[in-house]
Amino acid sequence: MENCRIKAFRLFMGISTFFLVLTSCNDDKKKEVDFESLRPKAKTSTAPKVQDSDTTERFLSRLQVDSIQLFFEGFEPDETPHFLDRFSFTKSAKAADGIDRNSDRWIFKKGDFATSFGQWFFKDSLAKKSALYNWLDHFGKDKKSVSLYTRMRLSNENLLILINQKSILSVASSAPIESKKWEAYQRQMHPKDTMMLKIFQRKGNKCDWYKKSGNFTFVKIAI
Repeated sequence: MENCRIKAFRLFMGISTFFLVLTSCNDDKKKEVDFESLRPKAKTSTAPKVQDSDTTERFLSRLQVDSIQLFFEGFEPDETPHFLDRFSFTKSAKAADGIDRNSDRWIFKKGDFATSFGQWFFKDSLAKKSALYNWLDHFGKDKKSVSLYTRMRLSNENLLILINQKSILSVASSAPIESKKWEAYQRQMHPKDTMMLKIFQRKGNKCDWYKKSGNFTFVKIAI
C-alpha cells in the first residue's frame, strides 16, 4: 500500500513538472512576441507640403480686398535665414494664408520686382521688445547697431518695419512700398495685434520713425 502511494506521488510530481515547463515555454514565447512589438519602427519621412494653386489664389485674393488692395502675381516661401528666426515664438492665431505657424516669410512677385515680406510672432510684448533690441543691435547684413529714433540708411532697398504689440513685420523691396496698404494688411489679418511704431525708408534715403497717434494713424517723430 505504501508503494502505491509513493508511485502515485511520483506520477503527480512528474505531471506537475511537465505543466510547469510547458507554461514557462509559453511565457518565453509571449515575452519574445512582446519584445518584438516594442522594437522601434523605422521613421518614414514625409515630403513638405507644397502650396497648391487654390491656396495661392485664396492668399492673393485676401491681399486684394478693398481694405488692403495689395496686388501681386505670385509668391513663394522665403527660406533666407533671418536674425529674428533664432528667437522663440508663439503660434499666430492664423497666418495670412490660413495656416498656423510661428512666422510668415514670403517673397511676393510682380513683374520684374520682388518684395520680401516677414512677420515674426512672440508670446508677449516683453519677448517682442527683447527680440527687437537684439535685432537693432545686429541689423542687416553688416550687423550694424541701430539706435531708436535715429535717422540712418538701414537698407539699399525701400524698407518698412511695423513694430506691433506682439509681432514685428518687415517689408523690403526695390519697388516703392505702399505703407498705408501694409498697415491695412496688419489691421485686417491680425486685428488684436496693435501697431505701436513704424520705421519707413525710401530707397537711397535715411529712415523716418513714426509713433502711434490713433487707432489707424501714425505721426512722424521729430529728430
